[in-house]
Amino acid sequence: MRFAQDKQAVSDEVIKRNKFCSGVRVGHKYACGGEVNDVELLNESVNLLTEAVNRILKWQVWDTWWIDVWRREWNRVRDNVKEQFKGKYSDEVMNNLLVVIDEYIRYIDVLKEYWVTNDVGGNIRKLVEDLMSERAEVIVRRTGNSLINSVHGKYVSLTAKRPGEGVIVHLELSDLRVMTVKVPDIWNIINVDHDESIKDVLMALRLALPPLMRV
Repeated sequence: MRFAQDKQAVSDEVIKRNKFCSGVRVGHKYACGGEVNDVELLNESVNLLTEAVNRILKWQVWDTWWIDVWRREWNRVRDNVKEQFKGKYSDEVMNNLLVVIDEYIRYIDVLKEYWVTNDVGGNIRKLVEDLMSERAEVIVRRTGNSLINSVHGKYVSLTAKRPGEGVIVHLELSDLRVMTVKVPDIWNIINVDHDESIKDVLMALRLALPPLMRV
C-alpha cells in the first residue's frame, strides 16, 4: 500500500473527513450514535486520531518486528535472572521466576502465530488506509477527564486516548485467547527496594505484559 512505502505524515484535514459519532454503550461495547456536532470536541478528536495514525505509520506496527524485539528482550531478561540469582537466592525462587518468564515467552509466540495466521498486519493497514481514505467510522466518548477515540477493524481495534496531557495509542486484538499467568509470591523473600538488578523484572511480572504494544 502507498502509505506503507512513503510513510508521509497524515494531516488533520484528511482525518476530519471521516465519520465521527458519539459513543453509545451497547452491552460491554460502544457503538456509533449521533454525529459529533460540537466543533471543539470534533477538532480535539481529529487531532488525537491524527497523532495516533502518524505514530502507527512511523513505527510500521503492522509488521512483526516489535514482537520479535519483545521476545528477544524477555530472552535477555531470562538470561539475566539466571545469572543474577545464581548463588544469591534459592533454586526454588529462581525456578519459580523462570517458569513465569517462560510462560510469557510462550504467550509472545502464540501472539505472533495469531498475528501471521489471521493477517493482523493487513487488517491494521486496512484500518489506517480507511482513515486516510475517509471511509472510517470513529466512535468518540469521554470518560472522566479522558477523551477516547475508537476505530474497529476485523481482528484489531485502534483506540487513542488523551488522559489529560499526552496521548496513548492502543491496538487491541479482538479474539486472541487470554492467558492467565500466576506470579509466585516472592516479594517478601527479595528486598526489591535494595535490589535494582531484579526490580524491573519483578514489576513487569506483577503488572503483566500488554497484549499489544503502545505506540
